[in-house]
Amino acid sequence: MRLDSRAPLIRLAPLLLLSLALSRSSDVVTQSSRPENSRYFQMALFTYEFMQGGVNWLDVAGYADIPMFEGYVDSSHQPAGHSIMRLPTWDHDLPLASVNVDWSRVLAVVVDEPFATIIASYHDPATIGAECTDQNIGIAAARGKLMAAAAAVHDAAPRTRFWVNYSGKEVHVMRRDVCPLALNDSAIDVVSLDIYQADFSAAIRDHYDWFISRPEQQQIALVPATHYKVGVDSDSRAAARLEGFFEYANTLNQRCDRPLGRVGRTGNYDGCPVWVVAGWLAQPVYEEASVVHHGLLNESSGGIRSTWSSQFSKGRRFGNRDFFGDE
Repeated sequence: MRLDSRAPLIRLAPLLLLSLALSRSSDVVTQSSRPENSRYFQMALFTYEFMQGGVNWLDVAGYADIPMFEGYVDSSHQPAGHSIMRLPTWDHDLPLASVNVDWSRVLAVVVDEPFATIIASYHDPATIGAECTDQNIGIAAARGKLMAAAAAVHDAAPRTRFWVNYSGKEVHVMRRDVCPLALNDSAIDVVSLDIYQADFSAAIRDHYDWFISRPEQQQIALVPATHYKVGVDSDSRAAARLEGFFEYANTLNQRCDRPLGRVGRTGNYDGCPVWVVAGWLAQPVYEEASVVHHGLLNESSGGIRSTWSSQFSKGRRFGNRDFFGDE
């Protein structure tokens, strides 16, 4: 998305009663008992205020639980409540502590595709038969800067999640059999993946299953396409693909019992496999390399907008409780 988770019945009765009592007090809800008009995850949308066709968090207030804004700008751009801060200048030397934002209101800082440019210039040893030599030099430098950014966020705001969104190419080199590259790290609190114009079950779920089996304290974010490529895809196909992401998040978040990790208890979907479902993108129109994207706010994206809104309108829950913003 770069822009330029058998004994007699009488003996069993006490155990059954105990089990029933525990289930009623538990935050775990089985899928069969899940209320139909509920969702077990929070929703956000990527917005780019300073890019072409720019929109900000106010433009998508009716479509997102958590607004998103861009870091390294005047603090007047920061939403009044809790939000997610995009950090396009993550490799900048400017200390994050000096950024003019209220860190107590920043739930997460997201870095987008930190290795994509470097990976694009590499040959794949799985296809050319090369041995692992020094091709990790550029990766090591970028990884160092990314870990420095993570440390800076941790120092500036210990309860703020550090979130890295990977491209399909980055996940490929992490998972390949020959010379896999260690791009993920336990210092990263949330990881996500952007692969679009593809069926979730067929092309994307396996990657998220792999992510969720990695560091147990790490959460995932789902990034479905809330856009379609003009002439390549369609609004209706993109809308239909959203359901796979929603069902995956609802299923995984029936149990929010993962270790809390570095950030500890924040009051925001702690322990849930899926921290957020964040659609890309909201912009009505975005063009890159002669490819035009129509985002959720485009008048032609009615199917996407309707499917997203239908899910968003459902009561938000955490376990078997309604979610009111803090646990």
